[in-house]
Amino acid sequence: MKPIAEPTKKDMRHMSNKSANDAVHEGIESALLLLMREKPFDDISITEIIKRAKVSRISYYRNYNSKEDILPTRESNAKHISRVPGNLHPCG
Repeated sequence: MKPIAEPTKKDMRHMSNKSANDAVHEGIESALLLLMREKPFDDISITEIIKRAKVSRISYYRNYNSKEDILPTRESNAKHISRVPGNLHPCG
């Protein structure tokens, strides 16, 4: 499976605000799902999420109040999970 290309800062400058915000959302959601393959949800920190997503803490808090807010909708979740090889780590 070919990895998803991350938008660079240069790419982000040429995007509309909506496109850039969508890229931030997708990056954060994907980062959380990937981290959930490695450890339980409760053990994942905001710092780990933003580092994996390659976004700033300001971008994170502009879009989410907590990591629970990141949990994607069913439609978005299905789209992201199809891009992540393997099963998600059972949270429990």
